[in-house]
Amino acid sequence: MTPDLTPRIRGIRLDNPVPLRGQLVQLPTGQYDWLHLELRATLAGTADCWLYYVDALDPEPLSWAAGERVAVRVPVARRTELDAVRLPVFIGAELVSLALVAPAGELVLV
Repeated sequence: MTPDLTPRIRGIRLDNPVPLRGQLVQLPTGQYDWLHLELRATLAGTADCWLYYVDALDPEPLSWAAGERVAVRVPVARRTELDAVRLPVFIGAELVSLALVAPAGELVLV
């Protein structure tokens, strides 16, 4: 079996870390399997982020540990196009990086 070598991951450029204050982050509209978030957090926490699809709005729970570089994966459950994500409100945590993961076998255009 040949491994799937198509580029599935697309990083979203952030000029600076983004404090978690409920901001809406626009995404390139498309179908995705996951959002990969990298957080910096002074405290462990849980909160909901909201996924904005072209035809729906869904909450997704997040949980993270305290640390300088904490990886969090957010599942994108619907098979419709995703437009944006609303970050949770959590004092003492900030988004350091964000990447989109396309479904297997789909090319992500940069």
